[in-house]
Amino acid sequence: MQHYLFLLSFLLLSLPSLGTCIIVFKKGNVVYIGADSRNAKQRFDNTFVNFDDYCKIIPVNNYVFTFAGFDNDNLHAKIENALRYSSNPKIAFPKLELDIKTYYEGKLLEMHLHYPAVYREVHSRGRIAEIVIVHFEGATAKLKKYEIEMASPIASKPLIKLNPTDSQPGYPNIFLSLGVVENMQKNDYNTVFNQLVKDPIPTIKTLISGEMKHPRVGGPIDIIEISATGKRWIAKKANCRQ
Repeated sequence: MQHYLFLLSFLLLSLPSLGTCIIVFKKGNVVYIGADSRNAKQRFDNTFVNFDDYCKIIPVNNYVFTFAGFDNDNLHAKIENALRYSSNPKIAFPKLELDIKTYYEGKLLEMHLHYPAVYREVHSRGRIAEIVIVHFEGATAKLKKYEIEMASPIASKPLIKLNPTDSQPGYPNIFLSLGVVENMQKNDYNTVFNQLVKDPIPTIKTLISGEMKHPRVGGPIDIIEISATGKRWIAKKANCRQ
């Protein structure tokens, strides 16, 4: 059986940032997303305060998106505004790409000028955020993935690369993991994949629960099932959008 494996490593940066564990699994034309609820906010003394009520699975217009990255509240707003702008991906995605590139390049330039130590750390780690968007072309489930990174280190101004990838025909099953995957990486990939194919919902819950020892993964686990006929929440916090 053909499938994709994307291990999207989440990078905790020295700014308010989102510690997370997210699983996206496309089984044929049904997509499952599971996510923890912890939002780790960094304080001035370099300690973290955890809030366990953050919704990381967001339905908007005819899309559902999830993400991991730094400055999560602003990233969330940029993605949602672009997807709300149009139900046509050919219009919404270019807007999203421009908005995120413009925002992060401005944010990083501010860091470069005023917080050089933080900027150097961000640059050394490279990746800034990951985004996965679920949408449909007729009855066909599609995934759009962005890996947002800093570009050339010798540029006079910070430059952002979005690195978009689309799911392709011929790969009916796709497994994406965003964020903390330390425990997951100890398991045999084929075993995990086969468990997801056989029983996706309990397997997603088990995989995320297995990362809960990490200090920035925690809280209730939200799980949604998405198909061409609609969305069905398997587990959802009261404050998450229907």
